[in-house]
Amino acid sequence: MLDRNCTEVTKVTRVKVGEKGRHAVFLNPEKREYLKIRIDGCIIVNQTACDYLVARDDVVGVLIELKGTDLPRALKQIEETLEYLKNKKVKYSRMAALIVCRSPSRHPSFTPKIQLFKNRLMSQHRMPLHIVTGNHEFEMEKVLSFRKPF
Repeated sequence: MLDRNCTEVTKVTRVKVGEKGRHAVFLNPEKREYLKIRIDGCIIVNQTACDYLVARDDVVGVLIELKGTDLPRALKQIEETLEYLKNKKVKYSRMAALIVCRSPSRHPSFTPKIQLFKNRLMSQHRMPLHIVTGNHEFEMEKVLSFRKPF
């Protein structure tokens, strides 16, 4: 189970996670219960990890990495966090990964390495990976889909 000291339960209409000028906001007009779980530095300390896990209804979760421009490192952080969750038997029936980069990013989101990583996430975990530049508001269902997240 994940540490409750690293988890914030909220029912606000705009669920926001952020740091260092980058953030992601999940729209929640129905005021459903969301969990904002701080992974890097709280759940996982002194190891490679993504920044947050935003979850809803114990069914869906989104791994979030707020990054400058180092996309290869962001991919590694997502991968290591997935492995950690697997080892701790933390499972959501639907998951996605979201990397929010500084705008404009020096690294294009479509490179062979990133495409291979996306394909591996899809085949091994049935989860999409979205890479966006700049701060955006998202609907959870769109992030969980394989289409554009906003």
